[in-house]
Amino acid sequence: MTYRSLKLIGFALLLMAACKKDAPPSYVDAAIQGYWSNPTYTDTTVTYTRSTSLPQNAYGFLITNNNKFVEHKNIGSCGTPPVVYGIYEGSWTSIGDTLKITVGFWGGITTYKWLIVNIDENELVIHEIYAY
Repeated sequence: MTYRSLKLIGFALLLMAACKKDAPPSYVDAAIQGYWSNPTYTDTTVTYTRSTSLPQNAYGFLITNNNKFVEHKNIGSCGTPPVVYGIYEGSWTSIGDTLKITVGFWGGITTYKWLIVNIDENELVIHEIYAY
């Protein structure tokens, strides 16, 4: 092989790498989009039901296709009734079946890491890996 042919092969490989397309969204990314509310807790596992909007006086969240996360939650440090709810915006990313969420709260910014245990058209089951 000549130096010129090696150079051409290297250039072709560089072009192919530069033209690499992003991977299509995973099933999890598509399935998780929408409104979720009515959490049911069992240890570190939480089950949510799909809804048509954020609840008025309860916890819920929205996940959009542009990696936006909107959370409807307590606006203060006190959790005793009457609880006042507000909207906090953040973002989410996924790697396989794991979600990482960064969102505001009354005291600053919080980060969640959730493992998706199950998801279908009506129910989302997650395992909370951490929240800080």
